[in-house]
Amino acid sequence: MCTPSTPHLLRNPGFEACISNSGRPTTDEEAAHIAGNALKRARTLMVEERFEEALLNLRVVEAQLPRIADHVAFMRGELHEKNLDPVRAALAFAEAIELSPDIELRARSRVGYVRALLRAGAPNAEAELQSLQLRYPQLPEAPQLKLELARHREITGQIKSAITIYHAIDLNNPGYPMAAEARERLAYLAGLGHAVPAFTDLEALQRTERLIRSGPLELARATVEELRTRKFALGFVWQRDQLLTRFDELEAKRFAKTTEKSAEVQTADPAFDLFKKKLLAPGGDKLLAKTSSPLVYLYLRKASAGQLVELANVLVHELAKRVTTSSPQLRFDALITAAGTAYDSELVTLADTLLTAPQVAIASRYHRARALERMGNWEEARLELARVIELDVMAPRFYGMWSEQRLRELDQPISCRSPGRADDCNRLSIESSLAASESTATIDAEKALTALKPIEALHRDAYPWLSRAQDLLRIGELERASDELHEAYLAWRFVSRRGPMRAGREAVY
Repeated sequence: MCTPSTPHLLRNPGFEACISNSGRPTTDEEAAHIAGNALKRARTLMVEERFEEALLNLRVVEAQLPRIADHVAFMRGELHEKNLDPVRAALAFAEAIELSPDIELRARSRVGYVRALLRAGAPNAEAELQSLQLRYPQLPEAPQLKLELARHREITGQIKSAITIYHAIDLNNPGYPMAAEARERLAYLAGLGHAVPAFTDLEALQRTERLIRSGPLELARATVEELRTRKFALGFVWQRDQLLTRFDELEAKRFAKTTEKSAEVQTADPAFDLFKKKLLAPGGDKLLAKTSSPLVYLYLRKASAGQLVELANVLVHELAKRVTTSSPQLRFDALITAAGTAYDSELVTLADTLLTAPQVAIASRYHRARALERMGNWEEARLELARVIELDVMAPRFYGMWSEQRLRELDQPISCRSPGRADDCNRLSIESSLAASESTATIDAEKALTALKPIEALHRDAYPWLSRAQDLLRIGELERASDELHEAYLAWRFVSRRGPMRAGREAVY
């Protein structure tokens, strides 16, 4: 790593200018080290919304590793999109299209370019969108781009046309997130006094059928209830009644499935009723001592399903004492079953017996932490969640990621604790954690780089993708490196007379 001998104009806490002053050329390893550090800083700065400083660091990556300038251009496009700067995003995506020898990256860049043009209200946006759709008839992003087109027409003053598109999105894709946004825009424009058409009888039936088929269920239910009270033209009444009958049959099946699991508890069980009566009477502990652990667990399931708190507490307490006579899996199942019925203090005691059982230790720590949360023991819960994150190192790290989410929510003010990515307070952190988890799962980048070096040195002229993959591996861009290696494989397959094999993004689109 190099250190400038004099202060650099761009040097600040968010940017480290690293220039060799030894008079010798920078080696590939040094360039990759500088670029890797710059990329890490760029990602951190993007999360902090310090976009211009992040852009400077991406320029360092581009300068140090010119072979992957197209990938960096695409990253710049994404950065400008996050900074709500569609004009610069379009320029960056256009540069990626022009520079890249990678057909996959060019396909992604074309989509980004059109999306940015639409958001910028560019005069050529619609022509470029049409060209993109002709090129890729099966484009997966087409519905989202349709929403962008409606926004574009709003921006350019074509309100009636925008309303028509929003209306079509809500009609044809009612269950998708983009339809929810389309409905919001329609309500907003209606509030401004613009005429927003209601669904015709036929459209209302078609839209409801799509919701029944693909959900979401709550929206489907609300829409069906609207149909029950809506007056239809005589020619559509029969279709409406058929649709309602079909939905009611589906609801009956759903209800049957949800009640099936609890049917055992709901059905009279004389043995369970007698056990419950004797157990809660004086001397009941003697009866419990004679009851096998599997039967105790079975009765716990019945008690939890019936919300019998006192009985559930007794049974959980008993299982917590049976460390040597019951299996860890049975006690863990009991821990999950009793959550929401037994006291959290009893759940913590039961979880304590599982912290050294390898197969359930991490999961038990997580559920122990949740019980501590509900008890109001915030600090102890935080320590337990941190311990789960430390221990959960095997992909896919479900409990580790859930613990990270819980810690974020515990550290946020009450007003910023809504779940998932919907809230800006935690959306970026969640997406960053997911991206980091997905991009590094089960891949040893150093081992891959070691294996690739001799192949790249021997075949770089015939297969330039190998050099690009090597640069991307050095800065931790594993998914992009995989794309480059895939391109090299396709070329090798073709010249090996095995025939072309193309199943990448370009072909899918």
